[in-house]
Amino acid sequence: RLKELLAKNGEFALPEKLLLRTEVREDITYYIFKIPTETALATKVLTLAMKSNVTGLRAFQMIMEQIDGKPHQSIALENTIKSPYESMTDEQLEAERQRLLRIKNHGK
Repeated sequence: RLKELLAKNGEFALPEKLLLRTEVREDITYYIFKIPTETALATKVLTLAMKSNVTGLRAFQMIMEQIDGKPHQSIALENTIKSPYESMTDEQLEAERQRLLRIKNHGK
């Protein structure tokens, strides 16, 4: 929807069946439509993007990612999870294994 709204300079067509009612206020006729959710969200994002604040910049970034695709980012992962068993001796490991077996077999 974002691409469609941008390509048509913010214009979009709605079928007549979505027209809920018309209202006249101060000699101006307003057409009240039930617009699809994706159109409402796209319109809101475009409105936010026009603001010159952090929210506007984030909305603009989201629009550009939808149009151009999200840029690839490299991240480095380190395995920092340490097992509590790493520092145990063979005897300690065997004792722990026996303890776990007792718990499994007896529910204690």
